Amino acid sequence: MKGAGFTNPVILRTTIDRPDIFYEIRRFNTNPGSFEDLRFLIPEKICSEDIQKLPKIIIYMKSTKDIRSACRRLQSMLVQAGLTLAEARSTIQPFYASLSTKTKDRVADDFRMASSIARIILATDAMGMGVGNEAVELVIQYGIDKIVTKDGAMKTVMQRLGRAARTISERGHFIWLVPNWVFPPPESEYAPLPENSSNLRNVFTVSEDGTVNEDNAGISKKEGVKKRAAMTPTFQRLFDPKICIREVMLKFFKEPTPPNGIEAHRPRLCCNSHKCQPEHSWPSRQSKSPEERAAELYRS
Repeated sequence: MKGAGFTNPVILRTTIDRPDIFYEIRRFNTNPGSFEDLRFLIPEKICSEDIQKLPKIIIYMKSTKDIRSACRRLQSMLVQAGLTLAEARSTIQPFYASLSTKTKDRVADDFRMASSIARIILATDAMGMGVGNEAVELVIQYGIDKIVTKDGAMKTVMQRLGRAARTISERGHFIWLVPNWVFPPPESEYAPLPENSSNLRNVFTVSEDGTVNEDNAGISKKEGVKKRAAMTPTFQRLFDPKICIREVMLKFFKEPTPPNGIEAHRPRLCCNSHKCQPEHSWPSRQSKSPEERAAELYRS
């Protein structure tokens, strides 16, 4: 306001809440570099006539290298499911700043339409603000990177998930795929561990035979503890399954508390925290019919 020369402006504040989008935090079950945790997006069988039945999806990734690798992997899954390579390449496309202007314009113009040829876009923030894409049902944030070490990154997360359900009457879904170490063990608290603490929180899993398995990001126990301690308190709370994801986001943006408390902000379908709808999630397999998929997602 100061830089723009405003003096005593009148501020009209509206909510930043998106009750039309369900928030889901989901653990990686495999090595993130394999992209196998995205297999749920691809039907087991698909033919050319079914391509338009696929939901429109945007997947945000940290680098163009990851985008290219993930594109190839998902395209190969579509080929295995029954499409030609050409069909798979047109169905799943990359979008990042270093692509040619002609390519970006072609992809962006197509993806704006509800009936776009491309159904899944793997993107950086090049596909972000100012882009109004119709009928995007699902937005995925793939991985953590350094996004959780600064509270300001919550604005980035909000911008990204807000690409879903851009028009009236649409409903959307947001999934954040994360490594195990972001979650607190039951006895942990929000305060970071002291530098020399020997009370290292467990970021390993132990199988029934007693075998100790490292975190699915392939990091050591001590490194996992340090990584979680480096997260800001806001993100530590966001990844606590006991706390409502929407509540953390609204408090970060200093959303005015309604007369009936924070509960009044929470829609019937909110998030997959333990206190909201922990069992509600995007279907683990694609339904062939959009009606069937909607029934799975938004059943009463």
